[in-house]
Amino acid sequence: MVVIVLVSIELTYFCIEKTNNLLDIDMGMKISFEQARLDHLAWMHRMRHLLDGKIELQENEIVSHLQCRLGKWFESEGRDEFGHLDEIQKFDVKHVKLHKLAKEIYIENNQGNRAIAEELFIDLSTTSQEIVALLNEAETKLNIGIEEVAEREIPVKLIDDAAPWDKSNVLVVKIQPNNEIEYVNAFFTQVFGFENKDLIGKNLNSILHPDVPKSIEKIILDLNSKTEKTTKILKFVTYNGKFIWAIADFIPTVTNGVTTDLTLKLSGVNNAILAKFIIPLYEEVKLIEAKKGESSGLLFLNNFLEERNRTMDEYVQNLIMTGRDSIKSAEKRSWFGKLFNINL
Repeated sequence: MVVIVLVSIELTYFCIEKTNNLLDIDMGMKISFEQARLDHLAWMHRMRHLLDGKIELQENEIVSHLQCRLGKWFESEGRDEFGHLDEIQKFDVKHVKLHKLAKEIYIENNQGNRAIAEELFIDLSTTSQEIVALLNEAETKLNIGIEEVAEREIPVKLIDDAAPWDKSNVLVVKIQPNNEIEYVNAFFTQVFGFENKDLIGKNLNSILHPDVPKSIEKIILDLNSKTEKTTKILKFVTYNGKFIWAIADFIPTVTNGVTTDLTLKLSGVNNAILAKFIIPLYEEVKLIEAKKGESSGLLFLNNFLEERNRTMDEYVQNLIMTGRDSIKSAEKRSWFGKLFNINL
């Protein structure tokens, strides 16, 4: 038993040292639920726009608390890591209530019962404010004792060259599993400057910015035949040469177990996440690809993710929801256990 513990400790130190060579994981990094709050507020704007007749939503877009981005992250690892906090336990209850209210609002509004829908929206707004307050309180409590560290400065170009975009509007692109574009919505054309006729039949890669590594493009294409929703953070180029960074949710349409097409929904991403994590990672991968080729870039990415005990999707979801880079603790096996395929 002593030998096993010592070997496990040595392997842990080895893995931490190896990890620090792969864009350091800062285990003392502060938790930030900022992107979760931004996502939530954008969602509330869309519910308001629905009642005001500015947008239309399908019933399947009013997803359950288990299917929204925040809920999926919470069930996969958030509950295990933060569920001991009273604030998070209260948040869980409020989050369930929020989605039930949203569905009721959708039904009443769809049936023409506007007054009832507006009454429900008041309750929804109150619940939303309570959720934001609970996330704020949890964030404050989790960060007690963690010293401030110098933040990576957000590049001026990140803001100055970006195309203007009202983040309460979701940009939609429909694609085939081979990345061929079928359709873009009106919000997309407003931001990008392209119209459907400009893009129909073209490859999604044609609007990806050159800063996106080829390795990431390959991961997207490989995952497009899967039947599960996937999430990336991507940089796109607009018609006039500007760009947008976006959280890109790839939502498959599955028929008889086969993905027939995908709806790509683009939503806003916190600049701090870009500056601290995504841009440095993409720059590193691009440099490796330039020196040693795409296969070496993929190998680096695989090692990078293995050190964090996450898939690419899980890595992105963790950044979005916590604003930090960390090793996954939920259902995590020790490094010793991983090597010998045992749970400890």
